[in-house]
Amino acid sequence: IYVASNRKLYALNPQGDFRLLRHTNHVLQGASCPLITDDLFIVGTSLTGLMAFDKHNFDLKWTCETGPAIFYTAPYTWKNARTVDAAPVQVGSSILFGASDGVLRLADVADGTVRWTYSLGTPIFTTPAVVDGVAFLADFAGNVYAFAL
Repeated sequence: IYVASNRKLYALNPQGDFRLLRHTNHVLQGASCPLITDDLFIVGTSLTGLMAFDKHNFDLKWTCETGPAIFYTAPYTWKNARTVDAAPVQVGSSILFGASDGVLRLADVADGTVRWTYSLGTPIFTTPAVVDGVAFLADFAGNVYAFAL
């Protein structure tokens, strides 16, 4: 079980015992569920965007920065919030995620390099659903989108 909380990363066994705990210099507050791959623990943050850590030692592997939030939502009422509040989804060798800057991103899972973006113009607080090569997503305004991947 992997958990990010404020400036700490945790790995716990199913009984709740700590396997690994690491303090970081990164503010990891966010409402999103992390994405766990074979090697990475990928976390949405409130100040940076998306961050990926080695899941075996919690070394930082990459950061995929987002833009400033279009508007601020509780509990992120400070300037320059750059939140990823919904879980990223792995699609092959890429990660698909939306952010409070209103941009949907497809990034490389290995290094976080952005491969594709689409600006919706309103914050994205939902996790994309991917079915048969099509990503479905709702934005804050209530619009539903479908993107062929």
